[in-house]
Amino acid sequence: MSCVTIHRMVPFTTEALFNIAADIENYPTFLPNCIATRIAKRDGDLWLVDNVFRWGPVPLRFQTQAQLDRPKAITIQSINAPMMKMVIKWRFDRQDDQTEVTLELDLKLPGPDFLVADTVQREAQAIETAFLQHAENVIGS
Repeated sequence: MSCVTIHRMVPFTTEALFNIAADIENYPTFLPNCIATRIAKRDGDLWLVDNVFRWGPVPLRFQTQAQLDRPKAITIQSINAPMMKMVIKWRFDRQDDQTEVTLELDLKLPGPDFLVADTVQREAQAIETAFLQHAENVIGS
């Protein structure tokens, strides 16, 4: 698996950032390549999510399990994804008047390792940029 971790300091509270990350059904409005998400089942802080993403010309349908640890972290991992394994971890750590946002994307795709690593790097950066832009729009500066 290829893993990329990105850290960024932002002027938002952990609670506000957590709420955006936990708004999984709103992901299609701001995350690149995300076509549809639906929470199929909620069992406390463990959710089963149906997803449709587009990587290339074909939509990819799969399920994920989201584990919420309010307001510190969310771990989302694929549980029914053909030809791939994915883990996304969001962590929010308050430090004085800012919050450190950590995005970890761990992705296993078919293909040569160097191509997969490049894809994971680009996807992680696109997700982090889109998330923080959405946070700026929702929370403000």
